[in-house]
Amino acid sequence: MADHEPRHRPEPNPAQDDGLASPAGNQDPVPSQVRKAQQLLAQGAPGDAERLLLALLRGSPDDIEACYALAVAQRHQHKWTLALQTLKRVLERKPGFGRGWQEVGYNHIAMRQFSRATTAFE
Repeated sequence: MADHEPRHRPEPNPAQDDGLASPAGNQDPVPSQVRKAQQLLAQGAPGDAERLLLALLRGSPDDIEACYALAVAQRHQHKWTLALQTLKRVLERKPGFGRGWQEVGYNHIAMRQFSRATTAFE
């Protein structure tokens, strides 16, 4: 390749931001399973999504997206305290994860803890 030709750069992988990317050449089943759980949530089946995500997290306990989706599934089932515990795991791993803080706020609203919700949204 000549010096003046652009080099191909791979698309950024969001999992790499979390330090959770698979080794080169290996396909990671986590994203497709998280997408499946998100579909279950959209279909109004948070319990099924929770079961899928718990099984996934047994093999990949540090997966940020799976933990986040699990917290959403837990909130949809009114398991607010459990969802907040799950979000604590997410935010300990990635403190700047905005969607995690937003979900914390939603759980506090559901629990009628409005001042805590305000803090989470700030």
